[in-house]
Parts: sequence; C-alpha cells; structure tokens
Amino acid sequence: MGLSLPSWMRKRWLWGGIVSLGILATLLAMVIPWMLSAPLHQVLQVSKAAEAGDCNPNTLTIASLNLAHGRSTGMHQMTQARGTIQKHLDQAGALLRAHQVDLVALQEVDHKAWWSHHIDQATHVAQAAQLPNVVGGAQVDAFGLRYGTAIAAKGQLSDAEAFAFSAGPFAPGKGFTVARWDAGHGRTATVVSLHFHFLSGARQRAQAEQLVATLEQLPRPLIVCGDFNASWAPLVERIASALDLNTWQIEDRTATLRYGGRIDWILVSKNLHIVAQETLIDAPSDHAAIVATIAWNNDEQP
Repeated sequence: MGLSLPSWMRKRWLWGGIVSLGILATLLAMVIPWMLSAPLHQVLQVSKAAEAGDCNPNTLTIASLNLAHGRSTGMHQMTQARGTIQKHLDQAGALLRAHQVDLVALQEVDHKAWWSHHIDQATHVAQAAQLPNVVGGAQVDAFGLRYGTAIAAKGQLSDAEAFAFSAGPFAPGKGFTVARWDAGHGRTATVVSLHFHFLSGARQRAQAEQLVATLEQLPRPLIVCGDFNASWAPLVERIASALDLNTWQIEDRTATLRYGGRIDWILVSKNLHIVAQETLIDAPSDHAAIVATIAWNNDEQP
C-alpha cells in the first residue's frame, strides 16, 4: 500500500512551491537587467546598407519607428517564422521609402538576436527603404540577445556613439544612439534615436537627466527622435526645455501607440522648423511611425 499524504499537507507543499517560484521570478527580474545591459558607452562604426539618391535640397523628411523586434502586432518575435519577420521588416522599409524618408530613427531593433532568427534588422529595413548608411547601438547585449536603437540615413553619418542608461531592477536595457548627420547643401545636425523605460516615472526622470547631460555637450542643431514612453508633460516638456527644442503641435493628441497615447516624439532645435508631421498607423508594429518634414532656417526662431 502506498503512502498517502494528508490533503492539508499536499496543499501546503503546492502553495509553498508557487510562492518559491514567485520569489525566484522576482529575484531574476531584479538581477537579469544588470546581466543583459550593454556597456554604458559604445563607439560605433557606420555600415553601408544600400545605394540611394541625395537628400532633398529644400526640406528633409525624418521618421521615428519603434520596430517591435520585427514582430508587428504579434504576441512575441520568438513565436514567428523567419520569413514572417522578414516580411514585417520589408513592409517597414517600403513604408519609409514610399514617404521618401531621408533619415529614420529605430527603436526595439534587433542586431542579430537569436529570438528573431539572427536578422540584422536595422540593415534589412535600411535596404528596403534605400537608406545607405546605418548605425545600430545595443542597449542589451548578452546571452545571444543584442538589441536597442539605430539610425539609417541618406547623406553621411559620422561620430556614431551608443549610450545605455544605468541598469536597475525590473528595467531592461534602454538608451540612445547618436550620430552626426551631413544631409548635404550645408545642413548638418546631431541626430538621436532614443528609447526610455516605460514603467517607472522616477527611472524615466533619471534617464532624462542622463540624456540631457550627454546631449547638451554635443554640436547643434539637435534632432531627437524616439519612443519616450511619455506624453508631453512633464517629461518630454522638461527635456525640450533643457535642450531648447521644439516639436510639432503639442496639442495634437493623435496616438502613436496602439490603444495608447502620443508617446513617440520628434524634437528639433529652434533653428529648425517642422513644416508638417504625419502619424502612420499602418506601420508593421504596435507603434505608429511618425514622419516629419523639416526645414533649416536662417534665423534662430522658426
């Protein structure tokens, strides 16, 4: 006859196991961000993705897109076939090409990560969009996962750097990629592709301070694009004020996150002028692409 445990003991062991697993998961969530985070500062090389024509001599078209690791609106990139992810990346590139984009800032872009079939997503999108110069910064770089932010552009990119925000519990790697952009016809700017943390307001404020401290030392004008994971006030407004930047129609509440608000932004120095801006909800992502037309001004104020 086998030994039968009392029901109260079986329940106690079951609940004990559940609690232990919860504690373990919590500890892993606190520790893993430190293990995955890339170096706080990386000097990057610009790579060639494709050949393309020159930038428009009158205005420039700039886009920002959270690429969602190529999964589009699917559950997770690990659940999708390589061909499906490639199709999503081709769609993103075709959308940018159709809008004659001169530069795109990408976030949540994989740099040959195992969970998206080792595809160089920034280069793939750049080739489809006919943007010849690509630079990608990794804010996460460990255990075969390498992803973060990127910039692809016509013209010339130089002095490329990537910065990771300081790691913390429950805060997977975020940060920004910076490059100097020469768009021809005497137009140069420092361009930034940015991704902020989405849960903690205190962590966002700390990341904003780190961003401002870095960017205020760089050459002007500035073009800062990305997923800020925040509405205008107070976070984006504070950054714009500290760096003397402006944006397109603050009162425009068009959502850039599916089922969310306006959390993706393009900010520019005040000697630049955003002539128009579109929100493209048909982007293959849970974020819309934002596309801004920018002009250089001779005067300090638009």
